[in-house]
Amino acid sequence: MPPHHRLAPVGNSLSRQPKNVPDPTRTLTSRPGWAPISAWAVSIAVLPPPITQTGALLSAISPLPALAPARARAELGIALRLARRPREARRPLEEAIDAARRLGALRLAERALEELRSAGGRPRRAALSGVESLTPSQRRVADMAARDMSNREIAETLFVTRRTVETHLSQVYMKLDIESREALPEALGGATE
Repeated sequence: MPPHHRLAPVGNSLSRQPKNVPDPTRTLTSRPGWAPISAWAVSIAVLPPPITQTGALLSAISPLPALAPARARAELGIALRLARRPREARRPLEEAIDAARRLGALRLAERALEELRSAGGRPRRAALSGVESLTPSQRRVADMAARDMSNREIAETLFVTRRTVETHLSQVYMKLDIESREALPEALGGATE
């Protein structure tokens, strides 16, 4: 069964929305530079929570071509924000920004960033994964660990606790999708500061 068939049919479900919720389709079709939002994204944002399954939507869009998941996440985030669910809109918008930037779709990333800010999000980093996503402190610790310094040596050099170094390294491993410090030099691109 194709992924889009796993989603609940929209049909007349939009007519059942509460009267105090604006019609997201009308708002989105009038936005310059944006194509009309797909009906399934609108249904995900507007229908009551028992009917919608955001997780099912995200799993259904994963097999689509490279840029489609980023666009779909952006559409979902926009629809959620327009349905006055800004907290729920932030995660898909953040993921859309990250994916769009990795794929070089800067225009999509900029628009999703604009929507994220409208939803009350304040992104700290341009990326959620990869070397670009590391904070300056995480990058310093990662560079030192890549040069074979022990956690104790790093802590003494930076005047922090060993636990702080361990926390930074665990976050670095997660963001770089590696499992040990032996993989750090390659994951950092071979260039340590």
